[in-house]
Amino acid sequence: MVDTLPCRTLPKVAPHAVPVIGVGAMPLSMRGRAEDVAIIDHDDAIALLHTCFDAGLTLIDTARAYGPRFDALGHNERLVGEAVRTWRPVRDPVADPRASAVPSPLTIVTKIGRLRPGPGQWAGDASRETLLRHAEQSATYLGRIPDVVCLHRMDRQRPAAEAFSNMLAVTDAGLAGAIGLSNVTTAEFDLAWSVMGERLALIENERSPRYRGDGAVVTACVERGLAYLAWSPLGGIGDAARLGELYPEFAAVGVEVGATAQQVALAWLIAEGAAGPGAVIPIPGFTRATTVAATVPAATVVLTAQQVARLSASPAGEGSLFPDLSVPAAAGGG
Repeated sequence: MVDTLPCRTLPKVAPHAVPVIGVGAMPLSMRGRAEDVAIIDHDDAIALLHTCFDAGLTLIDTARAYGPRFDALGHNERLVGEAVRTWRPVRDPVADPRASAVPSPLTIVTKIGRLRPGPGQWAGDASRETLLRHAEQSATYLGRIPDVVCLHRMDRQRPAAEAFSNMLAVTDAGLAGAIGLSNVTTAEFDLAWSVMGERLALIENERSPRYRGDGAVVTACVERGLAYLAWSPLGGIGDAARLGELYPEFAAVGVEVGATAQQVALAWLIAEGAAGPGAVIPIPGFTRATTVAATVPAATVVLTAQQVARLSASPAGEGSLFPDLSVPAAAGGG
């Protein structure tokens, strides 16, 4: 239930508290970077998102670029928008007969500035015109203004400072409650802070037992009151099921605290932001309701400082799950 999942107050992100675990919606529309592969049925996807919301996972991450094909952009945002509009929380009518008619706050984070010129091709475009057009499209697909709109990846054909300045135009135009960045290095974060300052609300980067780069960005977000969303927090579909085997220290700590290695991995990420005022929020993806049920207990797993240190010092995996493979933006639209 929403009322039992631990939440954090992050005024930069939303006026309401947000849960310590979110939902990465990408797997409902695509499998990695593959084109036109089997995805979850539409009605099943909506039902699964409702299951997430009912479980208290009410922060959801999507992106304009998420779709089963290069020419199906907006697919994921449409799913999220429909799920948000049709969700009715499960409440106890005896305790509060009016509560079922009042949905709990949902927090939507989306990403723009990413192009898919053709099959298997990805590019960045952080021009002011493109960012505003993408933000307008995202709001249409979602059926509401997102709480946070992020630059999906850096536009390598454009000075970073210009891209960051262009993102400010999205909130100036009333197309986002707040703005953020995704897939940025420490140096890029530092530059962004100098350009965007307190208007920067959120960073979404890869972080998991597999990949632990740019830890200074985590520290900066936590110290400055930003949310740090950790995407693929279990290392992706290939690593998630075997996490305890691949990273035995996480399994060992799981034995100590009575949790699975996967739950420990999520609790470890949450613990990195526990000192606040910012927070680290893992955003695992789901395709089955059973995985949702197995994930929620991670929010209340308590790790000692010594256990967190052990996990952080343990060997990492093979590197980024989705390294940047951008082609020049001039290769096409999207």
